[in-house]
Amino acid sequence: MRLTSRIAIVAVTAAFTSAVGVSTASASPTANWAPVSTNSNWHCTGYTEVLFSPGMKLKSCIVRNANQDAQGVLVIQNTSGRAYEINNVDERSRVWFESEHGGDVWCASSTINSGATRGCFGKTVHVGCRATTKADVLLALRDPSDGFKTSTSMEKGGVPSGC
Repeated sequence: MRLTSRIAIVAVTAAFTSAVGVSTASASPTANWAPVSTNSNWHCTGYTEVLFSPGMKLKSCIVRNANQDAQGVLVIQNTSGRAYEINNVDERSRVWFESEHGGDVWCASSTINSGATRGCFGKTVHVGCRATTKADVLLALRDPSDGFKTSTSMEKGGVPSGC
């Protein structure tokens, strides 16, 4: 009797969830880290050193193309002489850009070796002939040698349209 009741409750819950459109999907996809090659389409802040992590630097960029598309990018550079883990158990790296148009992403967990420069690219969104919104980025790191965790955020102001 108890098993039948539990099955009925699960069935009713599943039907309700489907009917009202409740979803467990995350709001933003996860982006992998990729090599960075900048040109005149890139509009970036200067590099800022990550707090308590000498040699780890980040900057926030907005890349805008001739089709009036744009994306936010978190760029990291490691000149520390050792590897760092991107993300930690408490925080995840992230790009917020044109949120209302789906440009936000979480950045995948990874290791960044010394000498590397990598980018976590937000989703490309069409912005048309208007200025973009700002690109906010958050870098969360863990030093594998001692387990120390830190995070740093920064913002790149919007970019004019060029139309």
